[in-house]
Amino acid sequence: MCEACDAAAQAQGGALVPFETALARALEIALPVEGIETVALEDAAGRVLAEPALAPLPLPPFDNSAMDGYAVQAGDILDATSERAVSLPIGDNLPAGMDASGEGLSSGSCRRIMTGAPIPAGCDAIVPFEEASEREGRAFFTAAARVGAHIRRAGEDFRKGMPVLGAGGRITPSAILPLAALGTNKVTVYERPKVAVITTGLELVDDLSCALPKGKIYNANAPYMEAVLPELGAVCCRSLSVGDDALAFCAKLSQILEMDAPDIVVSSGAVSAGSYDFVRGALESLGAEVLFHKVLMRPGKPNLFARLPNGALYFGLPGNPAATAVGLRFFVGQALRIL
Repeated sequence: MCEACDAAAQAQGGALVPFETALARALEIALPVEGIETVALEDAAGRVLAEPALAPLPLPPFDNSAMDGYAVQAGDILDATSERAVSLPIGDNLPAGMDASGEGLSSGSCRRIMTGAPIPAGCDAIVPFEEASEREGRAFFTAAARVGAHIRRAGEDFRKGMPVLGAGGRITPSAILPLAALGTNKVTVYERPKVAVITTGLELVDDLSCALPKGKIYNANAPYMEAVLPELGAVCCRSLSVGDDALAFCAKLSQILEMDAPDIVVSSGAVSAGSYDFVRGALESLGAEVLFHKVLMRPGKPNLFARLPNGALYFGLPGNPAATAVGLRFFVGQALRIL
């Protein structure tokens, strides 16, 4: 007997499927979405790259100063000591943002340079302002400078063509920093999986602003799932509720599948063993393949997982809000990582 049939048979007979077995079955069926799209970098946080992001230029793009200080030729102050300072005349300032490609540093002189400013030709070291002094247009140095000191070299962070983030990597806010620094304004990402939400129960009141009638409860699961799904990388394409009516449920599910074509449908409620727990029977009447029902876990024992006729995944979560949250995290969330 195949694993899927065995799991279904266990569920039919009332046996509880071990959590690990249930999760493995759900992840075996889950497949990555195939669609890709290009999005602006400001909209890319949380998305998953469909192709590597390569550095279009070196970073830094040019040699630049890592400190506010003096641009010098290290050989000019090689003999500087605390007892015998070496002084050099100060030339023009070198601010950040200035094109210094035509600028040079003559031997026997220095120039004030600001953090981020391009290194002028002839300069091979930066002496921070705190390590020197000035008077009457000259800078006084009391220590030798190491060649290359406080100079950030072009390509030190990323060389041109170097991968910044590989395909399949999630774009975190931290990844936005180097991508923006490299002038990457668009990235190619996988489309986000679409998830439809159905909450069930005659007792549910969707309008949280109205007074609560006797015997009713507010529908907490719908807004909760709508809030969590984007954090899991999904788009909530539809959210609706139905009473304890199998025919209405089948009609609405069929409509969702036709109009929204979700990758996953998640429902809460009507999966236990009560007289109004109709989800399993309704799914089977539509031709769905139930792959497990009832899991050895608490809360969330009645969790159900099925594959719908069009290939979409179906997670039937118990209606208790805590059980819904657990099922969303440990089943739906894990499947969405693959999608």
